[in-house]
Amino acid sequence: MKIKNFIIFGKNKKLLKEISKIQDFDGSNDDGYTIYVLPHSHCDHGWLSSLDEYYHGTVKYIISSFINELKNDEKKTFNWAEVGFFRRWYESSSDSTKELVKKLINNGQLDFVTGGYVQNDEASADLDDIIEQMTQGHLWLKEHLNYTVEYAWQIDPFGYSSITPTLFSKMGLKGLIINRIAYDVKDYMKENLEMEFLWKGSETLNKDSEMLVSALDRHYDYFPKVLDPRNNYTVEERANSFIEYFSKVVKTRNTKTVLYISGDDFRYFNAPKEFRYSRGWMDYIRERKEEYGIKEIRYGTVSDYFKQLKSEILNEKLQLTEIDKDFFPYATDYDEYWTGYFTTRPTMKKQIREFSKLLRFTESIYSLLMLDNKYNQNDQISNDITGARDLLSLAQHHDIVTGTSRSYVLYDYYLKLKNSRLLNFKIISNLYNLFLNNNNNDGNNNNDNNNQDNENYYLYNNFIDIDSLSNNQFYSIKLFNSLGWEINQHYSFRIKSNSKVNIERLKLFDSDLNEIQNIQINSIQYDNQCFNEMDQYILFSIISVPPLGFSTYYITVDSNKSNLNQIYYGTNYHRLKGDIRFSTKEYEYEFSKRDGLLKSVKDLQTKKKDWITQDFQQYKAKKSGPYIFEAGKLEDTLNYPDYYLLFDGPLVSQLSMIYNSDNCSALSIVNQRIYKNKDSATPLFTEQYLETSYSFIGEMNRERVIHYTIDSIKDNKAIYTDNGLEPRKRTHNRFGSTTSNYYPTLHYVYLKNNDANKQFTVYVDRSVGITLRPENKIEIMLHRTIERDDWKGVRWPTIDTSRIDGKLYFNLDSIENQKENEKQLSLKIDHQPIYLIKKISNIKQYQKEYKQSYSGLIKSLPNHIHLLSLKTFSNNNMGLRLLNLGNDNFETKNKLSLNNYFKNFNNLKETGLTFLDIVKSDISDDKIKENYKIDKKFKIKSGQSEYNYNKYQQYNQNNNDDDNNITINPLEIKSYLMKIHEKQNNNLQKIQVNNSIYNNLIYNNEYVHQNNSEIYKDVLNSIYMYDFSVYPLELSHYNDRGRFKPSDKLKKILLASIIPGVSALVLITIIIIVVIRKKKNKKKGGSILEKEKFIKLKDMDEEEHNE
Repeated sequence: MKIKNFIIFGKNKKLLKEISKIQDFDGSNDDGYTIYVLPHSHCDHGWLSSLDEYYHGTVKYIISSFINELKNDEKKTFNWAEVGFFRRWYESSSDSTKELVKKLINNGQLDFVTGGYVQNDEASADLDDIIEQMTQGHLWLKEHLNYTVEYAWQIDPFGYSSITPTLFSKMGLKGLIINRIAYDVKDYMKENLEMEFLWKGSETLNKDSEMLVSALDRHYDYFPKVLDPRNNYTVEERANSFIEYFSKVVKTRNTKTVLYISGDDFRYFNAPKEFRYSRGWMDYIRERKEEYGIKEIRYGTVSDYFKQLKSEILNEKLQLTEIDKDFFPYATDYDEYWTGYFTTRPTMKKQIREFSKLLRFTESIYSLLMLDNKYNQNDQISNDITGARDLLSLAQHHDIVTGTSRSYVLYDYYLKLKNSRLLNFKIISNLYNLFLNNNNNDGNNNNDNNNQDNENYYLYNNFIDIDSLSNNQFYSIKLFNSLGWEINQHYSFRIKSNSKVNIERLKLFDSDLNEIQNIQINSIQYDNQCFNEMDQYILFSIISVPPLGFSTYYITVDSNKSNLNQIYYGTNYHRLKGDIRFSTKEYEYEFSKRDGLLKSVKDLQTKKKDWITQDFQQYKAKKSGPYIFEAGKLEDTLNYPDYYLLFDGPLVSQLSMIYNSDNCSALSIVNQRIYKNKDSATPLFTEQYLETSYSFIGEMNRERVIHYTIDSIKDNKAIYTDNGLEPRKRTHNRFGSTTSNYYPTLHYVYLKNNDANKQFTVYVDRSVGITLRPENKIEIMLHRTIERDDWKGVRWPTIDTSRIDGKLYFNLDSIENQKENEKQLSLKIDHQPIYLIKKISNIKQYQKEYKQSYSGLIKSLPNHIHLLSLKTFSNNNMGLRLLNLGNDNFETKNKLSLNNYFKNFNNLKETGLTFLDIVKSDISDDKIKENYKIDKKFKIKSGQSEYNYNKYQQYNQNNNDDDNNITINPLEIKSYLMKIHEKQNNNLQKIQVNNSIYNNLIYNNEYVHQNNSEIYKDVLNSIYMYDFSVYPLELSHYNDRGRFKPSDKLKKILLASIIPGVSALVLITIIIIVVIRKKKNKKKGGSILEKEKFIKLKDMDEEEHNE
């Protein structure tokens, strides 16, 4: 039927005409729109306030408020994303409240979306850590609420990675809502009705990495602002405003299923008020729904929305666009590209990654102990590991790992990480003694004494103090390798001694007490008065550690040693007389006599030379801030060292450049280092790259970068970055700005010369921003210190003057070799073995009592199979994840018999990626994926997979049999659970924990703020990031609570800019006053009925607030 029999006035009449044009609406309810109003509150785990401030000051009241409101009205719904906050609230709630929560879930009123511990960032968070935080959330929801998440939203991360649909699909999620898409891309999607689309994360995984996505038309706050309960408008005005907005939204979509996000950051503190106002305008529209072409408008959940959306897509046989790119970079205007946060707070980014690797060690060692089947689980250790998982998960939040929170908030997280770091070493120390002790007792049967003195335990310290050894004492050094491959590599031990004589008489032994002759000792005083009192050295050697296992080395001082060790102090040059050349088995690296930076690389087999140069530069910050990078003028930096130091020994050749050498606080260091080994014909992986290390502080209003210029590549238009799983192709837009061509990378970036079959790869040690500059320059941003804010939310500048110590690893190889090896090389660089030390007096007896080596595997895994994680949970479940790094030989390489590699692995059950039951593929989802189209004109031209390892096949997800024979396809992650003990076994030993280790630590998960420097001074304050580092780790911070107060200089600039425009400002003010008065008069002219209703609602709100 046609619309008739009612009168339409003013704005409503115009709106109705607009709506009637959409999709030939004929006025019948069957053809109308279904609108889901989705109440939500976006609660950051740290941003403008700290984690605890947010929870105690706001979040716990928000949750209590909306839970109570849902209890009182079954038609109301709520969507909640942040499991970390909800868990904290739930576990402090009464039993009756917990039962109420379960009832609301069963009623379909409370919906958990995504289900992660936090809403993770997608540019800076690593693959392992995203999986970790999602697992923490999913397992908690299942264990405590019997809830399995089906749909996701990532409404606040600043751009979207292709890894998201890949991982989320593997976690059983069937749909995703996103928001922050670059303004011009979103405009294109609206115009072409592509706001609902299919997103394919990986060309290799194809449909297994694809999911249905719906993009918000605009931000997730109340819009139009008329609908915000904080603003005073009548119900009619609110309804009219929504209909006007609704008429625009439906023009951007092919479907008649519409969602409206009702909420904002930290809203629903007063849930009755928020619901009352939205219900008012919804009821108004519902009474007139035929006028507006609306079939239904109601509160709903993300699950409600996607179920209806999928039903409509199938019934109408709608064809959705398939997108295989990612959504980087995010932009809010032509000069507002959110690419600065790719690098913001680099020291914090590095600490989060280091903590992740340390937790991997802890988890692996504990799991090996449990597999040994001699011990029951220890509740204290299990709880502490869970606490560390929680902390790592929290750090993945999109305002923490990005560095876009207030300085004091980030420092709060930094201190939490420091505390938990020490806690992890304490756990490892206890586990070492339990696991390695051949007597299989409580670990205290040491030949030195039988009490719980800390010297009975393996301890962590950043350096080995050999002066503390008495006569005939040794340090036992236990190295642990968490990777599934045997490791043979160069390794450095940091040695401390006030005696040069002791260093000269130092001896290193292998586990069979054979002295290792092939060592090199470098001083790290850098021939500088700033470090004269340091008395520290680097001991280089070549080590071997079995897969997922331990190996033992010994250090002692032999006063009778005849052939004294040579100590390399470095030959000091004020200026280099000529270019410096270092050679490995395969390449010769040439460094310029002008500045010591890379000049060329020559292949020693072909004798061909590639001109590859390095340089450091920095941008003068223009409008940059925590989020935004706006490229200013480039200027040279670190180009003329004060002096050089040349180290050339049997294992390492190193050229050090020292800058600002007379200023100890501002001194900068750059090292060029290669590793070599004449004793082996086959190069070790450490010989496959040039290592460039750097140490400098942040310089105000500068954004420092390094360039690698590849002269042999001509007219290159693409650079390749790593999304954590695979490389992505970044096509350079020559018409775009520098900042619009910036992209994030997690582990490496490279250029290719296809004609010469060469790949030039730079491996990075943390997430960074990169771009391709003219003349084939790889640009990597290393540090940024900004005195201004970009006014995107933080409202304080990013004044990060922290010293940053870092390493870059340059590799030159054939394209084929790198395609096969680049990911494994990245993992070996990232996951170097860890060591703990223990003093011993009777080495013979010690060798009888303690294992000298051990491997948790029967043999190394194949090169393309990565042991992604091995974890033990408190419910006696052990989780295993394996990743196929990618290969072209599908038939022969992807079948794996776990019994050939793993010990004591029985009755494995394949699970989803978060260790929940595999979610069977939904027929409706498959049908939607089958009916797709390709938009060749789509706005995004960058970010597709670099390789497709095999043509798509229908994988069998449950393809392991009784013999643990599995098939794991290229780029696929397989997850398994196994019961280690069916129940607590009284015949097994109880783990005894020595709580006196690092006895200054408060052994719990509470964060200790007071007197922090005193608590950790012995261990944590002597942490050096790298072997070359001479400054202990420190994160600069300042108190940026409250509103930002500009400096006097900034005030003068602002005043100078304001005075010329005073007259214009006065005029604008007058116009604003007139507009406001008109609005007030308009409100006063509303109907008496609506006016009375508004006053009544306002009075009710004030009464509730007073109560």
